[in-house]
Amino acid sequence: MTDKFAGSMDSAGNSSVKIQGGDVHAQISYTQSKLRGNMVSDLVKSIPTLTGTEPEQVFRFLVRAEEVYDLKLVTDGEFLALLVARTTGRVMLIISGHLRVSSGWGFVCSDILSAFLPPRIRESLLSKYVLDWFQGDAEELFQFVASVVSAAGIIEYQVSDLALVHFIVQNIHPSVRPWLAFESEPKSVQELYSLESRVAEAHAVEHHRRSPECDVPVGKVSRDEQGMCPIRMPRMLLQRAEETFPTVTERMSYTNSENALVGPYGETYPRHHDADQAMNEKARQSQMQKRKRILSQ
Repeated sequence: MTDKFAGSMDSAGNSSVKIQGGDVHAQISYTQSKLRGNMVSDLVKSIPTLTGTEPEQVFRFLVRAEEVYDLKLVTDGEFLALLVARTTGRVMLIISGHLRVSSGWGFVCSDILSAFLPPRIRESLLSKYVLDWFQGDAEELFQFVASVVSAAGIIEYQVSDLALVHFIVQNIHPSVRPWLAFESEPKSVQELYSLESRVAEAHAVEHHRRSPECDVPVGKVSRDEQGMCPIRMPRMLLQRAEETFPTVTERMSYTNSENALVGPYGETYPRHHDADQAMNEKARQSQMQKRKRILSQ
């Protein structure tokens, strides 16, 4: 009887733990979903309200919306419910109609394109916003790539990823090109985004290297600054070694002189012109000794 009671208590305890674990997981999922919804809501609110039906104005609105949608933070229905508030007139009616039948974002874009952007206008927009769109002086590489990719997607530019990436790389600003010198050429949009991340990281490292805290005189580097600028540590250690071992200072002073060369094991030799002078002097002394021997005979 006692064993049965203990077994039932164990099973009840396990069930209680599972229920609590499920509640915690559901609570976390709800919190994450709410955070994603709030983030998308703020991004959609930053899109200027579409008040007209001029083709290029509609196109720019769709490009901005596509950039937010590509984050994939909410469902298509949730995204359209937020986006419809940024429209008026006929575009609002189109989005509302798709909301009632639970259409996806792709169907909404195609419907709006058919209504406001006929093929002839799409060709001019393709040339302006994709093929001939060059990165600006102050435009970040990520923003440039994202805007071109979104524009190509909205226009439904039928081209391979490799060709699209080729156009984008060609239009990168000349000041960014040196950062790509040691990188392999990207073959897809995903590889292009990865390349952008590495370029941004290299920019950050270069900015930190040029920052004032990494340009402190060697003798005035504090303990805190040493932690901020580890590149200064070898010079500090060398200075400490010179103070501790005077012979190091003498050797370094001789090694750094203009008349010395350093061998593979740390030994020093005179430079080429000094070696010639030493050999000439040795030959002259040998000749003088021969003359003395001849005269003494």
